[in-house]
Parts: sequence; C-alpha cells; structure tokens
Amino acid sequence: VSKCSFQNVIDSEYKEDVWAVQLQKLKDENISNEEIEFERKNFQFLDAQRCFKKDENGDYWPQTPVEKGRIQVEDAPFIAIIMTIDGNGEDQILHFETNVGDTMSAGTENPIRVETDPETREPSPYVLVRDNLEAKIARPVFYDLVALGVDHQGDFGVWSGGLFFPLGRLDDGL
Repeated sequence: VSKCSFQNVIDSEYKEDVWAVQLQKLKDENISNEEIEFERKNFQFLDAQRCFKKDENGDYWPQTPVEKGRIQVEDAPFIAIIMTIDGNGEDQILHFETNVGDTMSAGTENPIRVETDPETREPSPYVLVRDNLEAKIARPVFYDLVALGVDHQGDFGVWSGGLFFPLGRLDDGL
C-alpha cells in the first residue's frame, strides 16, 4: 500500500518493469529515439490516468482493465495546479487542470469547496474532478482564487458558471 497524492504512482518498480518490456519492443521494431521518447511520455501519462474509484468508506481504489487495489491517500488523489479564467464577475468560468492533466470547469458538476481546520483555521480548498474524486487546490492557485474573491451576502468567495462558491467568511479572518 502506498501513500500518495502526487502523481498517483502505485508501484514504481512494476511501472519501470512494464516500461522496460515496452521499450525493448520499440527498439526491436527499430523505432527512432524521438518516437521512443514520445511513447515514454504517453506511457507515463497513461499510468497516471488510472481510473480511481472512491468507495463508501472513503478508500481509494485504482482500477485498470487488469488490476485493482486499494491505496491510502492522505488528502486528495489529485492536485489542481493550474487555474484559468474566462469572463469576469458572476459570469466568469474558472477552469482547473490537475497534476495528471485532467481539466474541469467549476460549476454544478465540479463544485469548489473549502474545509477549515478548527484548530489552525487553515483552509483546505478542493474541486471535484469526477466520480467522487477531488483535487486539492494547490496553495498558489488558491491565492489566485482568493484574489478573485468577492463579498456575497456575508460570505467571501468566487463565482464560476453562474454559481457562488464560498471560500470563507470575512469576519473569520480570511
């Protein structure tokens, strides 16, 4: 069992063994070094794109057509590392990209939520990626999100896709 939240690698030795077999096949076919590098990047990307499922107990299960296993995730299985913005104000749409290339737009199907630690008051922001799987919003991206924030009926937050997502309360020291 591996603890991971970045790149979601289950077993790097196994991954390298699989790549070694694939690499030998490519070399046997006299594939150019440029094509091999392209295939290596594809392999790395596809490995990171394993289909993750979160069960009713909160456990994460990576699943491919040939394997299934449980992993422990300390916080969230993905990290939102990029945010882009279309429009402004209540009409703006916030787009996120994760560390494995998933993209989503905050809205009804991909809401933003923030948990605040009751002792430290530290916020932990998330965006839903898919199928009950969330990405933790990276700290620099969260700072950019806060910079877009507005006061709306006593809550401080951001608009995306016509919805308001609270980030916290101004009177709580956000």
